[in-house]
Amino acid sequence: MADRVSVTNLEQLQRFQVDLARFMERGKAALDEVRNEARRTQWWLQYDRLPNWQREAQRRQARVNEARGNLLAARLHRSSETYVAERQALRQAERLLAEAEGKVSTIRHWLRAFDDQAQANLLHCQKLANDFDQELPHASHVLAQLADHLEDYLVEAPSPPPELPAPPPDTVVREPDP
Repeated sequence: MADRVSVTNLEQLQRFQVDLARFMERGKAALDEVRNEARRTQWWLQYDRLPNWQREAQRRQARVNEARGNLLAARLHRSSETYVAERQALRQAERLLAEAEGKVSTIRHWLRAFDDQAQANLLHCQKLANDFDQELPHASHVLAQLADHLEDYLVEAPSPPPELPAPPPDTVVREPDP
């Protein structure tokens, strides 16, 4: 085993420390963005889309009720032309109501699915956040200590013996006789 370690430059280690610090900052920011995006999406589904389509379903239900009343009035007046038009209007209103009710149902499904999936993904994000908050700062601290120790070693270590100059090219080196 050698008595000396060949350490000539700590710049790579110091650059790695800087890169690790930058990675920790960017990683934390990315995790925060993921969490925020999950919250925004859940809010959008629960407090924007769901109430919007629930209100729309109520409006469309009112149109269906109105179309049924108009159809009944046309039947009572025995106007076949009006009756056909009112029956088509009722069918159209029912189709629009079914669409709105389908959207409400779909959004409720998305909310349940999103909650399940988001919770699983946020658990992974939390594990990563713990690594960014605990493991990586510890690694950075260890790297800093290592750099300090190596720097101290370079300062305290005796200088290597000078290298012997190479013989001139035209000189023949002889080995001593035994």
